[in-house]
Amino acid sequence: MPPIGVTLIGGFLGAGKTTLVNHILRHDPRRRIGVLVNDFGAINIDADLIASRDGDAIRLTNGCLCCGIGDSLSRALIDMLAQPIRPDHLLIEASGVAEPWRIAELICAAPEFAPPMTLVVVDGSRIQTQLADRYIGDLALSQIESADLLILNKMDLVPAQGDLIAWMRETWLGKRFAISEHGAIDPELLSADHNPSRFRAVRAPAPAATDRFVGLRFVTDVPFDAGRLHAAMAAMPPWILRLKGIVTLAGEVAPQSLQFTPGRWSMTALHDRAAPAGSRIVAIGHRDRADANALDRLLTDALQTADLQTSR
Repeated sequence: MPPIGVTLIGGFLGAGKTTLVNHILRHDPRRRIGVLVNDFGAINIDADLIASRDGDAIRLTNGCLCCGIGDSLSRALIDMLAQPIRPDHLLIEASGVAEPWRIAELICAAPEFAPPMTLVVVDGSRIQTQLADRYIGDLALSQIESADLLILNKMDLVPAQGDLIAWMRETWLGKRFAISEHGAIDPELLSADHNPSRFRAVRAPAPAATDRFVGLRFVTDVPFDAGRLHAAMAAMPPWILRLKGIVTLAGEVAPQSLQFTPGRWSMTALHDRAAPAGSRIVAIGHRDRADANALDRLLTDALQTADLQTSR
């Protein structure tokens, strides 16, 4: 039996990795795709791609499985192989603060899987700022250098696309690029013809880069006031790098998908999902600057009432 092809999807927080995964699942009908997710927060597979849900495991409409990696990638790979239906191709979505080359090394040790193609998603509207940031610049650089293929995403938000593309090509000579808006790429980019023949080593970044980041959570049964939540997003402290969640708004039946990256946020009604029993928000930020109590206060003030129960 031939080894299963693997695409490892990396990229910094908010680059659009999950949106890209959903696009691939929706537009690659020829293959049965399995998905492993190691990002913080919920597994955000679009509702119309889900056949059934059992805890953190999601049966997809293509007959395969999506689940969280949890504490062990090796265990997740073994569980995927043990499924009644073997995937034709495996997508692994890495955490936004992960170094993809570390995950690729583990996959290369498993003979049931082909050497992975590492696809790194970059937010074209923010990549230059991120690389210059003294807190995250080396991690963003390491992610880019590990890529076999770079996806320049969110290019609809870049006013001078030609300048950015020229700068990327000049900075990383020989690196392959694809341009994307809203995570839309050609699934043929994942075909065997595009996969590397072997794992390509890259420069290792500073040790324990992910120790610089902290994850926080906010859970409440009290609905948010829409106006106050808008104000909270506008006042989000600069140490928050990414925030997302499913929230309930007062007076609204449909739950809302909340997405935040510095300087940009959105809230979208999920009309195809049942209203959740409350709201769950997860955030990630700089550990040395994080103030969990301040984030709690900011989100608490956005609730419809002061009589609430929250947990982090």
